[in-house]
Amino acid sequence: MSLFSDALDRLKKYNLGPFSLSSNPFGLTGAGGPDTNFEPMLGDVVTASQATADNATAAAGSQTASAGSAAAAAGSAAAAHTSEVAAAGSASAAAGSATAASGSATAAAGSAGAAAGSASAAAVSATTADQYASAAGGAAPAVRMNWDTGTSAADPGAGKVWVSNPTVASITAIYISESDAASANLSAVFTAWGGSTNPVKGRLRISHRLNLTKWIEADVTAAVDNGSWWTFSVSSPTGPGGFAAADVVAVGFARAGDMPTSFPAGTAAAPGWAVTGDSDTGLAQVGGTKTLSIIARALEVLRLSSPVGSVNRIDIAGSVTGSPPTVSFTGSDPTVGGAIYTKGGGWFTFFVGGFAQLSVAYVANATRSLYVKGVTSTGNPQITTSGGGLDVNASDGSTVNIGGGQTGQFPTSLQVAKSGHVTSRRATLNIGSGWGLLSDVSGNGVRDFAIWCGAISASVFKATANGVMTFGRAVFATPVNLGNVSGTVTLDLSLGNRFDMVLVGPVVLANPTGGSNPNNSSGLAQGAAGARLIH
Repeated sequence: MSLFSDALDRLKKYNLGPFSLSSNPFGLTGAGGPDTNFEPMLGDVVTASQATADNATAAAGSQTASAGSAAAAAGSAAAAHTSEVAAAGSASAAAGSATAASGSATAAAGSAGAAAGSASAAAVSATTADQYASAAGGAAPAVRMNWDTGTSAADPGAGKVWVSNPTVASITAIYISESDAASANLSAVFTAWGGSTNPVKGRLRISHRLNLTKWIEADVTAAVDNGSWWTFSVSSPTGPGGFAAADVVAVGFARAGDMPTSFPAGTAAAPGWAVTGDSDTGLAQVGGTKTLSIIARALEVLRLSSPVGSVNRIDIAGSVTGSPPTVSFTGSDPTVGGAIYTKGGGWFTFFVGGFAQLSVAYVANATRSLYVKGVTSTGNPQITTSGGGLDVNASDGSTVNIGGGQTGQFPTSLQVAKSGHVTSRRATLNIGSGWGLLSDVSGNGVRDFAIWCGAISASVFKATANGVMTFGRAVFATPVNLGNVSGTVTLDLSLGNRFDMVLVGPVVLANPTGGSNPNNSSGLAQGAAGARLIH
């Protein structure tokens, strides 16, 4: 094959894809792309242009000057590439030059007029390549645009670019035409720019092509195709800016890598997915398959797992000011509870404000537990056992207080509820193991009251529903000593129901005062003078 046909063959293969020695050896972007293929591509442009000019001369001897122009233009492109740092920015135009040169060669073979036109086109293409090589967009692949001062979220016009705000620090979006300044369609290029699965798609740079002091850079977070123009959402904008209307600019882009879709299991000492700069902190799978652990300081601090067929889960959510974060037990079951397990004999303690407020102790092989339940607005919260009674203990020397927080004049500090039995209304309050206070003594619904003595298994005091009191055993009280008495004696039953007196003369016992208790007694002692008359 001739040098011309070889050059044309290679020019058809150059592309803007990332360079790969095995899968895309003619790529002009990515690591190694510009260094490997840019200069050879320009050489092929020169070869094709020269061959086109030769064909034009042979076909119509009048086209010598045009062919010379094409060769000179191609030489300018190569020189421009050597002098500019944005070599990768010329990739798109250079590929366009290759297409134009190939078309020129084909046309030249047809007629002298077509050959002359091909030579002219080759010269224009080489000039465009020179302009691309002059773009100061850094090492990222760049496209040529014209700056516009608009700021609206709209089509900036063919070959133009503008931003959402004239102040660089306030830029949130960049709007770019889908066709560049040479009318080349950039849909595939822009699709690649926004194709990364990384939250930050890459770094976009806009540079003045002739004044390196004017530039803008920003991280691209989203790319949206609006048809004839694209919206690039950006963050962290920086740079001096300083562009004026119609400035020629190069828009370059360095694409970020895709987010990883998996990572190795790792260990606690070396997590499979470690935090950058903190190699012993991250995520690992140290608990076996279907588990995930959070690692910090080479220690497993949280392990997540899910058994086969799981339908429920735990949701942990933050909160706004004034509200607490939440831990929720939820899932597809209509009712989802939660369980917290400790290891061995460990206790579970709730802290509020940095201080322990409630501890749940470990009891080996416990079968009876405690339920705390809330109720509707018409009832009271409840503490219930799953079996057996309920012990409430204070530390030695301390008191268990019930109530005391009310401010009313007649507060209810303790109330023992009656039984829910169909007939019985029994309520019992035991004091130690020997005594008890009972209501509904016989368990038949009668609202009486008794003091129960465990030693004799009987009531020693009972009061009926209407207040009649009886004693099941003798009542002993300290006697009220009246001393020496004579004449009329009136007993004051408010002082007691037993009276002792010494009769020193005839005595008349008047009706007692101070109560109506019919059960009272008096001890009479005869004075030293002998017998006394009592009425």
